[in-house]
Amino acid sequence: MKVAYFTDFFLPAINGVITSILNVSAGLIDRGHDVTIYAPKSKINPDHLPKNLHVRLIPSVDSYIYPQWRFALPMTPAMLMAIKNDKPDILH
Repeated sequence: MKVAYFTDFFLPAINGVITSILNVSAGLIDRGHDVTIYAPKSKINPDHLPKNLHVRLIPSVDSYIYPQWRFALPMTPAMLMAIKNDKPDILH
């Protein structure tokens, strides 16, 4: 099954939502599912990602309130086409 996660927050920030998404994604991947996370563009260390996890980064801007958080910009036609081409079975 192809699973697509959409999140407002992602690495390098660490919080309960990010930890939960990474843990659930790792569990789904271990069970043979294909997982893609759509998250605001930031500097992500690939060593912190589960093996075989796909990440699509959405253009984003600094939050200025919290230095590690970024706000995703509205979806572009290119990003919508990428989601359509990925053909996820489940959106979360």
